[in-house]
Amino acid sequence: MSIKKNAFINYAGQGWIALVGIVFVPIYLKHLGIANYGLIGIYTVLQTWVSLLDLGITPTITREMAKLQSGEHSPQSIRNLIFTFETLIYTISICVLLILLLSSGLISDLWINSEDASNLPLVEAIQVASFVVASRFCEGIYRGGLIGLEKHYALNKVQVFFSTLKFSGAAILVSFHPSIVLFFAWQALVSICNVIYLRKIFFRYIPKGHAVPVIDFSAISKVKNFAGGMTITNLIALVFTQSDKFIVSFYCSLESFGTYMLAFTITGILPMLIYPIVATISPKLNVATSLKNESNELFLFNTGNQIATLIATPIFAVCFFFGYQVIFSWTNDASVASISGNLLSMLVIGIYCNTLMLIPFSLQQAHGWTTLSITSNLIGLLILIPTAYAAVNVYGATGVAFAWALSNLVIFFIATIKMHQKLLCGELKPFIKVIILKPVLISSLVAIPINFYFLNLGQNRLLTFFGLLFYIFISALLILATLPIKNEMLKLIKSKNIGK
Repeated sequence: MSIKKNAFINYAGQGWIALVGIVFVPIYLKHLGIANYGLIGIYTVLQTWVSLLDLGITPTITREMAKLQSGEHSPQSIRNLIFTFETLIYTISICVLLILLLSSGLISDLWINSEDASNLPLVEAIQVASFVVASRFCEGIYRGGLIGLEKHYALNKVQVFFSTLKFSGAAILVSFHPSIVLFFAWQALVSICNVIYLRKIFFRYIPKGHAVPVIDFSAISKVKNFAGGMTITNLIALVFTQSDKFIVSFYCSLESFGTYMLAFTITGILPMLIYPIVATISPKLNVATSLKNESNELFLFNTGNQIATLIATPIFAVCFFFGYQVIFSWTNDASVASISGNLLSMLVIGIYCNTLMLIPFSLQQAHGWTTLSITSNLIGLLILIPTAYAAVNVYGATGVAFAWALSNLVIFFIATIKMHQKLLCGELKPFIKVIILKPVLISSLVAIPINFYFLNLGQNRLLTFFGLLFYIFISALLILATLPIKNEMLKLIKSKNIGK
């Protein structure tokens, strides 16, 4: 399937998932309250930390499926590799489930600041959430495999169905019975069904071998360097990206953590909208790199970055300049917006930097180069942890958000410069000028008249929402006018062998 079709399918799927994920949050807040939303944030942190145990399997399976496409695997060898990885993943998942169930009391007592949550069923919620964490951990291998096989339609169809079921079902249940335990129970049921169905779909596209698949440690040894590098990369990256949330959840009240995670939920739109183009381009980058096709590699890299900045920069700018208005139009709660809005304006800086690094990171993966990500994230950690620790005692969650923004800005520029020096000599200045400076400047200038509009608007939720949409649209339109993306997309449509 062409890049054009894959990108459309991925954007349609991820766009819908982002929409349903955002639409139902105000319902959760209304019926569960901000403290319970903090518990959902605790679950999110647990889920992310557990993903460290993936051991690089998900990106490795994506890479190996792309190699299957180019004929570098036999049906039997790929089935042995999948079976070996499945055995590891399910074993780890069971261990995670047991550990979380047995340690739920300790998590409640030692981690969660429960001064404002004495009436919440903390232990029961964590125990039920453990099943969600364990089941979702198993999804990665099948998602990664389908992406590597470029079966984007099949993957998005499954994700759209189960995401809609998960979010809408939970909203209906908590509307009739406001219980965080019931919320997690529904999430667990849907997640388990999702894993079962994803596996079924995945194996439809795997060629049959000549024998029953077996655990093959020699298959692992062939990919151990890449998988090991990805494990270390993911470990440091996740410690870096989750340290701020751990500090806020540990030192601040559950309610403060809830407002922090509410702001972070909005920032999650940025990478979610860029993941589809990453999922589309990454397998083709792997093929182009393995075939040493540098012209196609550069073409894919530039095209992906232009699409990324076109989508991400207007959304970054609306969250940065109009954080209060974004939260208010979403939740219709001025008191929550006054707190989360300020957090959003700072948190989105870090997420924007991370988002613009997604395509460059895919290029690094295609070259098997993981040390840059490890080094830059270590530098980020050295900045984030002491800064956040010092700031949280004085400024609370706001201080941690500042530390998050600062550390991400530093490593973004370090990683960008180093990557271009090694892989794309001569492309650094065009990247900074076209992908960063021009889009950010345009969005900043457009924000000036829009700000006057909001100053004279008052607390009108509907007009605020349309004002934000108008700002995003105008910014994107003006950014598009500065990008060579029209010419790039025309080439993309005409080309039939990109990445081959």
